[in-house]
Amino acid sequence: MSGARNWISISTAVRGVLEKAGLGYIVYEARLREHWAELMGARAVEMAELDSFRDFKLKVRVKHSAWRQELHFEREEIRLRANQILGLDLVREVILV
Repeated sequence: MSGARNWISISTAVRGVLEKAGLGYIVYEARLREHWAELMGARAVEMAELDSFRDFKLKVRVKHSAWRQELHFEREEIRLRANQILGLDLVREVILV
């Protein structure tokens, strides 16, 4: 055996396979779900849940219209925090439904 092996983690391998299949967003959506409380903050975490993350759009389902209105003004901050959590500039829009 003369060659050095390049070992990668299972998570890296799975992420690569998903991205090649066009399903890389699943990995990023899972990461956002893991960090949802950090992303949304203590007040909003009970009123909003991650609906989906696809096509660079983070869709957030909000339970009450009053909270939807309040979060409307925080969309840019949510987008920036999401990208910080992901470590990449992937979230380009936050949609509240």
